[in-house]
Amino acid sequence: MKTKSKAEINKVIKANFGKMSYREIGKLVGLDSEAVRGRARRMGLTGSTKKEKPVGERVEYDIEETKSSKKLKDTSKKYKYLIKRNDELEKLISVLNAPKEHNLQKIVSIKNNSSSEATAFALLSDWHIEQEVDPNKIAYPNKYNLEVARQRAEECFVGIVKLCKNAQQHYDVDHLVLALMGDFITGNIHLSELPILKLGVAEACFFVEELLIKGIQYILDNTNVRITCPCVVGNHSRITEKVWLSSEEDNSVETIIYYHIKKHFENNKRFELIMPSGPERFIDVYGLTFVICHGHHGFKYGGGVNGLSVPIRRTILTKYSNRQVYLVCLAHLHTYTQDRKFVVNGSLIGYDTYANSKGLEFDVPKQTFFLVEKRFLSRTVTTPIMFTI
Repeated sequence: MKTKSKAEINKVIKANFGKMSYREIGKLVGLDSEAVRGRARRMGLTGSTKKEKPVGERVEYDIEETKSSKKLKDTSKKYKYLIKRNDELEKLISVLNAPKEHNLQKIVSIKNNSSSEATAFALLSDWHIEQEVDPNKIAYPNKYNLEVARQRAEECFVGIVKLCKNAQQHYDVDHLVLALMGDFITGNIHLSELPILKLGVAEACFFVEELLIKGIQYILDNTNVRITCPCVVGNHSRITEKVWLSSEEDNSVETIIYYHIKKHFENNKRFELIMPSGPERFIDVYGLTFVICHGHHGFKYGGGVNGLSVPIRRTILTKYSNRQVYLVCLAHLHTYTQDRKFVVNGSLIGYDTYANSKGLEFDVPKQTFFLVEKRFLSRTVTTPIMFTI
């Protein structure tokens, strides 16, 4: 029974003080035990409200209180679970009751009166044309000799034409940057490689010239693109024991190869060859700057779980810190790799005895083709040029 007035509450507290506990009195008057205790203290009532119960009774009381508290917590958990489960079932029901028929609309292509312009890039490097690879002496299947080299080189130019024509179905492609990036021959800078070389330096140069001139003519005959041909020399084509940084291109037989190609096509208005000058050439396309280099100056890979990405990015950040460079195209590492900041070209020779001795990662022979689209000012389609032999 609960009383309402202050006087009645005090009367009940005074009448039951010493007979009942604060908790029990509180149930009679509708107050908690602390409120009852405060009122009793203000009325001058002192001492315990009730003779202390034996220890055993107090323990039993505490156990019952604890069980009651646990039951309330358990009930609360069950209630929360039921609410959550109910929400899930309501969502499921709403999905099941959704309309079974949908108003399906067809995708309508947006017609553009002017197709997007793009420039094609083809990266050629690391042919090592006169070097032989014996598949019985390496861990991975790869065979390379003069005949295989010739067939892969011809396939390479056929592939470039196919990729250009395919791109022209979607873009206005009238310009091909055909980058000649060095190491077309192995040369004689390493005496240990002489036993696996099937041509001397002069003969190897003649062979490469023939393949490149024939391939460029094939592109000109089978497409309508104009060709810009930036050239750099590799490290294998030098005639000095060490690289002469001040005049590297002047001491490289690849400079002679490039000059002969330039003279051969000098009357063709659709072909322009840019002779090597220094370790790199800078090419501007749609206001974007592309670096064409062989990659033996500054770009080093010493192993690591992240592969080529970290050391090459670090070199780019340092080497071109004061120049706005969009993409660096390099070779030398014989590993076809694509990154937002750089492209590493593969090789025509493929996995050889050197790669096998160094325990390098296997990669099949590849060269690189990609498009740069004018509308987005971005490199878009990127694909390797593959070989059937």
